[in-house]
Amino acid sequence: MKKQRKIEKDNRDVAIYARKSRITNKGDSIGVQFKQCADYAKKELGLDEEYEFLQYEDKGLSGYFSDRPDFQRMLHDVQNGKIKAIVCYKLDRVGRKTADLIRLMDFLEMYHVNLLICSNGINTASGLYKIFIQIFAVIAEFERDTLTERIVDNMMELAKDGRWLGGNTPMGFTVRRVTTGSGKGKSAYSYLESLPEEKRMVQRLYEIFRTTRSIQSTAKQMNEEGFHTPSGAAFNTSTTRLVLRNPIYCTADKHSYDYFIDHDGNVFGDMTEFDGTHGLSAYNKTD
Repeated sequence: MKKQRKIEKDNRDVAIYARKSRITNKGDSIGVQFKQCADYAKKELGLDEEYEFLQYEDKGLSGYFSDRPDFQRMLHDVQNGKIKAIVCYKLDRVGRKTADLIRLMDFLEMYHVNLLICSNGINTASGLYKIFIQIFAVIAEFERDTLTERIVDNMMELAKDGRWLGGNTPMGFTVRRVTTGSGKGKSAYSYLESLPEEKRMVQRLYEIFRTTRSIQSTAKQMNEEGFHTPSGAAFNTSTTRLVLRNPIYCTADKHSYDYFIDHDGNVFGDMTEFDGTHGLSAYNKTD
């Protein structure tokens, strides 16, 4: 009679990973994720009510990138043999790219670690669920790409309408927010409004640069004339360069229209609208 091999008990811990892109107290907050994951794991894995999970969390970080501090710490603990199962609220909490999720599955399989997704009732201890995870990963990535495309298109349309889309307010301007409608029809938009005192300061900076043709000399003369940035700091080459290179100070005329067209800029509006009276608003300056 063959001697039956003794099955060693797996003393590794169960871990919960939670992530939220924005730190808020609404919706699937970190606390809600931990509670739901714990309840699901206790039921699925037959754990005691007082079981203490290893907890990992990344707040305010996108799932698009895998270099999240606590996520990496968790993977390191997997390598060190501390974890036998990972529980998360949704699949996109651990990753949003299909390739990354597939690599994660291979990594966890290599260390004999199961992945549980409580919102979908998934436990990779069953081989069939691995196929489901790959399908969910593809769908999640498709939804993310579609959402990103819609946001970009919407931002472009708002930019065409002269809206201020956020970021550092350029020197010489302030941001005004207007609310329209009420109830469900309520909406708001922002636009830039000129500040007379700062406007004169910016105009003086351009006058000096036209004479000196030197960013360093311009900054030095601005300081000598007693000018300061809106934050109260002295002008330096970096601050001066940012002002000189910002299209927001460019007049919308034939010269600027021809310049951006000649340099493959995506210019919105007909040539007749570049009347020398209005200004320009730039969107996606880094592209």
